[in-house]
Amino acid sequence: QADVAVANALTSIGGFPVRKIKPNYKVVPSTIFTSPNIGSVGMRRKVAKDRGIDVLMGLFPYKALGKAKCMGEIEEKGFLTILADKDTFEIVGASCIGAEASEIIAEIALGLQHNLTIHDITETIHTHPTLSEMVVEAANAAVGKAIHKKGRPIHN
Repeated sequence: QADVAVANALTSIGGFPVRKIKPNYKVVPSTIFTSPNIGSVGMRRKVAKDRGIDVLMGLFPYKALGKAKCMGEIEEKGFLTILADKDTFEIVGASCIGAEASEIIAEIALGLQHNLTIHDITETIHTHPTLSEMVVEAANAAVGKAIHKKGRPIHN
């Protein structure tokens, strides 16, 4: 992948502003540029389970997001899923199918790289209306608090 090649080059080529830290190969986002885009980063649910990690899963559909509706992204299949460790709330992975999945997954990759929790994401204000709001919504969905998702609990 070109992104991995660039990261490797910056750790080894003289004359460039070289990185002193080697790339974290556990946090390499992957994207398939089809229609719709498909993106992922980190662990899948089965891998986490095989490693003994009990996960919370937050799923948020494109069709529930205002920006996605404006873009015509109302297919039943478009979604973002975030996985977090149930004990620590640390993000362990994510998958996305839909418009700009590569951009959405990049934010999750940043969270993985810096060991962020889903609470770190939910406490970060995201511009409205944007597709990046899906990240906050999926993180909130993991703890039952997504505000734009049908069927969410009502809090008094």
